[in-house]
Amino acid sequence: MPDMINTLRCLLRNRQVWLFCVLAMLQGCAATTTTTTGNTSKPASVDELIKAGNALVSRGDYDAAMTQYNRALAQDIASADAHGNFSVALYYAGRYNDAIREAQQAIVMAPTELNWRLNLGAA
Repeated sequence: MPDMINTLRCLLRNRQVWLFCVLAMLQGCAATTTTTTGNTSKPASVDELIKAGNALVSRGDYDAAMTQYNRALAQDIASADAHGNFSVALYYAGRYNDAIREAQQAIVMAPTELNWRLNLGAA
């Protein structure tokens, strides 16, 4: 067990691993902000907003991504994915203290999710 803890500590310190994990998560995400069925258009779901934010992060548009994550959080303040991905955008935008806060919120919402702990360690 101590070896596992030391390995996790090493991973948390290694920003390259964190960045690799983030980029792997963002692969294939498409920007979607509304869902259209026939002539009706409904507001985007939390998952759609998060995917849109992820696509914007992968293109380097961090401010627009943060807007999408904020919209997702307005619909579901308890979304660990929204908090965690928001922390990624904040990190890339150089807002490290805010990134730490959002990563901590993601961990509170999903304590067993390793990605959010990696985000916190990198920030």
